[in-house]
Amino acid sequence: MENREFTQEVLQEIQDRWSPRAFDPEKNVAKEDLIGLMEAARYAPSCVNQQPWSYIIGQRGNEVYEKIRASLTASNQEWAVNAAVLMVMVSK
Repeated sequence: MENREFTQEVLQEIQDRWSPRAFDPEKNVAKEDLIGLMEAARYAPSCVNQQPWSYIIGQRGNEVYEKIRASLTASNQEWAVNAAVLMVMVSK
């Protein structure tokens, strides 16, 4: 990861954030980890506690994954093909 310099105090978790575009095509994400992630998302704050969002989750090799990947631009499809999970968030 490249060295980044922050001019203001920023949480360490944000400083360490990294968004890869290269994924290990052999690595998978456990169903339990996805369920935990969605449980955390369920409790994310929203206006008037409405949580007006839904998630569409595809795991590599299933039809939902392929539909999500097909909806991406060609350049994003290139790196996404190796991601273990593709997720779309939709909101009212």
